This record gives sequence, C-alpha cells and structure tokens, in this order.
Amino acid sequence: MTETRVKGILLGALLVLLGVAGFFVVPQPVHAAINQQISFQGKLTNPDGTNVTNGTYSVVFSIYTVSSGGSAVWTETQPSVSVSDGIFQVSLGSVTSLPGSVDFNTNALYLGVKVGADAEMTPRIRFTAAPYAFNADKLGGISSSGYVQLSPGSQQTGNINISGNVTAGGTYNGNTFTGAALQFSSAVTSSLQGANSQAFNIDSGTSGSLSLGASNASGITLGKFGTTTTTAGVFSVNSGTNIPTADQVVIDNTSSTGITTNGVNGLSVRYKGGSAAVEAAGMRVDYTPGGTSGGTWSGMRIVETSAAASGVNSYGLKLEGGGTGAGNSYGIEVATGWDIGVDVQSGGLQLAAQSDPSAPASGNLRIYSRDIAGRVMPKWIGPAGVDTPFQASLGFNRVSWCAPAGGTTLTTFISCIGSSFTNTGTAANPTPT
Repeated sequence: MTETRVKGILLGALLVLLGVAGFFVVPQPVHAAINQQISFQGKLTNPDGTNVTNGTYSVVFSIYTVSSGGSAVWTETQPSVSVSDGIFQVSLGSVTSLPGSVDFNTNALYLGVKVGADAEMTPRIRFTAAPYAFNADKLGGISSSGYVQLSPGSQQTGNINISGNVTAGGTYNGNTFTGAALQFSSAVTSSLQGANSQAFNIDSGTSGSLSLGASNASGITLGKFGTTTTTAGVFSVNSGTNIPTADQVVIDNTSSTGITTNGVNGLSVRYKGGSAAVEAAGMRVDYTPGGTSGGTWSGMRIVETSAAASGVNSYGLKLEGGGTGAGNSYGIEVATGWDIGVDVQSGGLQLAAQSDPSAPASGNLRIYSRDIAGRVMPKWIGPAGVDTPFQASLGFNRVSWCAPAGGTTLTTFISCIGSSFTNTGTAANPTPT
C-alpha cells in the first residue's frame, strides 16, 4: 500500500481531561453519564497529495506522553475505518475504553496514527481542548480550588458541607466538627485536641450523649500528661440551670455475672498529697439539704442491695490505715456542726480488743476495748491516762469500794464494800490484775 499521510482535527474530549483528583461532593443534581469517547476526524493522502482510494482501512490509534519515541499509554485498533475522498471520522475509545491508563490531567498528550502495514505517521498530533472541554477543569461548574485534594502539597482552607456519612482512616485535625452523629469505630487511636476550654463539646444546646463500649471493652482517660500545667475540672458534670431527673453519673455492671478478680473496683481514686500545709481530700462532697419538711438528704449514701451470704463479709464502709507514724491518722473524724455525731440504729458498735492507746489531747476522751482476764471489756482513757477508779468494774454490772491501808504501794485494804478483788498499783490509781 502506498504510504499515507493524515491531517486530523480533534472534535471533542472527555469532560475529565483536566479534572482534579480528590475527595469531593458535588452539590448539583445527578446527570446522565457522559460518552467517554473522543471524536476524531482526519484525511488520508498519498505522498503526492492525492486522496487515498475510497474503502475501508485498518487503523491503529495510540496515545503517548511524548511527541516522539516512548511507549504508548493507550492503543486501539479499528479494523474497518471508512474513507471517502480521503476523509474519515472515528470515535477513539470505541474499541479500548478511555480514559484507561491515560492521565488527562496533563497537557502533554499526543495521538499516533498507523494505517495498515505502514509505519506510524509523523509527527504525532498533540491533543487540544474543544471549547466545552474548558469546563473540564471544573466539576459541576465549580473550580478545582473549591474541592479538597488528596495529599495536597499545602494546607487547604475552606468548609466542607456534607449530608451523609464520612469514613476516615487517618488523623482529623481541626477546630470544630458539627453534625448529627459522630462515630468512631476503628482500632486506631482517636485524639481530640484543642486550645480552648472545650476540646470536645457534646450537647452545646439541647441534648446529646457520649456512649462508649456498648458491646466491647472501652474507656476514657482524662488528664494532662507530661506537663506542669495545673488543670482544674478535668472532668466536670454540670447540669446548669436544669433540674436533673436521673442520676448524673452512673457506674453500672449489674448486667454482668459479677466481679471475680481481686482488686477490681467500681471507682478507684489514687490521690497523693504534696509538701504543703494545706487541707485537701481524695474525694470531697459538698451538698445542700433540701428545704422541704420530711426530706432526707445524704452527702454519701451506701445501700446494700442484698444480705451477705454465709461466710461472706460485707462492709458498707471499710477504712484501712497506713500504719502509725509521727503524725495523727484518723479513720473517721466527726467535726463540729452536727446534732448527732454518730447514729447507730442496728448492729451495735463493735470494738476489737487492743492494747492501751496513747492518751488523747486535752479535752478529749478515747473509748476502746481490752481483753482483761479473758473477757473483752470497754475502757476509756483521758488526757491523764486511765484515771477512773471504776474502770475495772465497767461492763461487769457490779461495783466495789475499798479503803486503802495507806502508803504508796497498795497491798491490803482496811475494808471493802461489794465484790472483793486483788490488785496491784498505787492507792491513787489501782490497776486490776
């Protein structure tokens, strides 16, 4: 076949020729899909300039990123291209789909044409945009700068308005996230950080909740780590002017089979005092009783919901000291301002037998119990020590009165009224044996 030459005109282009790859939502009505083919018309001539013979020809079309040499990024063979007076018209992409591996987001694309057994014609034809293809650098009429790009070279500025679901597999950095629902369901670590007082604000106006661990183990860690900044109110529950109608904070595991691991607590507070002459507490409750007659209010209320089973010890309140030291350690202190310091309505008051404690400070009396001759008896001690002559008989429901014989060491009595007993000590302070 006589070598041919082609003169071509690109009549159309894909609307995505200059499209910007990225994450976007087009706020426009849905349109029908575009025809992803490029209309191409050309004229085949012989070397002397005359038209080739009318008929059908096998033509290979290829797209390159260079004007000469290189490898084609796309190619298709149209076996029956009709030619009349040298003119033909085809749709590129009718055999091998476009865009395929062609990146139309570049301005360096060239079309190569090969007719029959001839070599590919030169020079290659460079792609140019048809008039309507200038909208290809926009999506839905919006400039590419109006969309968020994937892996941009610099931080982009603007707002994203989304009605639907957003799935993210990376890190979200920003100031405000507003929406009907925000769900984290991933094994990655989610970090909420902000310079303002509310880095993560749920329920700024009406109602809302933060739910963790509906079916899986989960937790919240609050606090500032690795800093020296003093933070007040790390975790705050404030009902504001609203009147709560339910518990404000609930720790509940009653739907489980129960705790079986030693040391697992419903609420654990680890608190450490510093080197300062101040008063502070691991837990403090400030409460104001209601003003309606007949009401009962408690700063702390402990309710045993069922009786302890056989062999089980149940303590409404258990205090474990850290041992005696140079300072004063009190299990319970009932300060001033109460009508009744301690009200025991059942069970009595149980005092374990112990050795004589140290004398209390002036103006105080210390009550305790002691094993005396195999019997546990109540005792008391004042600032001057055990100084009551009736100390030995307390708890026996009997009283003995004896007149000492004199001297500093008591060994005999002149006379006694009541139960007799022997003792050692001084006349001023007899001690039972």
